[in-house]
Amino acid sequence: MTVALDAVNIDCSDAEKLAGFWPAALRRQVRPGATAESATVEANDVASIGPLLMFHQVPEPKTLKNRPHLDLVTQKTKQETRWLLGFGCHRRARVPRERPPPVDDLRRPGRQRV
Repeated sequence: MTVALDAVNIDCSDAEKLAGFWPAALRRQVRPGATAESATVEANDVASIGPLLMFHQVPEPKTLKNRPHLDLVTQKTKQETRWLLGFGCHRRARVPRERPPPVDDLRRPGRQRV
């Protein structure tokens, strides 16, 4: 496995409200526990094709549209991170998780989140 798309993250002002539209449109379910701060639309049944949709509340107001960024997943985290850094990405932060490995918050050239 190389790098695969795991989730599309969307910054917004009310995650639960925005996530309410997409399950109906895509015939998916909202993961239990959705709040105004964070909501996830599942992609784990036979009818669902594609990545998770994750909505996150951010403090700053949007200026145009809700801002998306992509979550990538790989079995070879160190190698693939080096590969992406070689293309000009910049590591913004290393985020610890409950289960290893930690997540690298990368920005592509132009400072947009990967």
